[in-house]
Amino acid sequence: MRQQIAIVFPRNREHDPNLLALVAEGRMFALSLQEKVQRASR
Repeated sequence: MRQQIAIVFPRNREHDPNLLALVAEGRMFALSLQEKVQRASR
C-alpha cells in the first residue's frame, strides 16, 4: 500500500523554526522508509 502525507501551513509561517523542524523530520523519515523498501526488494 502506498500513502501520501502532506503538511500544509500558511505562507506567513513558512519560516517558523518549529514548522521547518517538522518538515525536516518528515523528509528524513520518508528517506529512511525509502531505504528500507529498497533493501527489502534486493
